[in-house]
Amino acid sequence: MNERLQQIFDETPQDDAKSKLDPYRKLIFRWRRQGRTYRRIRDLLAEKCGVQTNVANLYRYTQRRVRPRKPESGLEAEWEESISGPLQPEVHSTARPTTRRSSEEIAAERVRISAFRNQPSAEPTHEIVFVFDESKPITKTQQKG
Repeated sequence: MNERLQQIFDETPQDDAKSKLDPYRKLIFRWRRQGRTYRRIRDLLAEKCGVQTNVANLYRYTQRRVRPRKPESGLEAEWEESISGPLQPEVHSTARPTTRRSSEEIAAERVRISAFRNQPSAEPTHEIVFVFDESKPITKTQQKG
């Protein structure tokens, strides 16, 4: 770690913030294993232990202590790079190479597109024609071919 980062790290005080639920951690997890709901645990904590909390805080407390934390080893290196200079854009293996096309290539592509658009449409395979006469209902006839 470079000296500037080490100095910042050394000057930062330790966080002593603890949850008021920490003394009851084993009890909370035992109740959860028994299948008790967060509301019921909240009520039990208030009734038996005198601890007031809400269901959302209880839920977050248990979820943060069940799931392992993500490793922080790569964070220091990323932070050092961001301080020392701009990050280089990541190159993904699936990305197409970005090459500029010449004006001749663009013109040739436009000609191909124009020729494709001007092609005659495909002829239908069957020849059913609808005939309309105001005095008669619509009928379909097959042309002889």
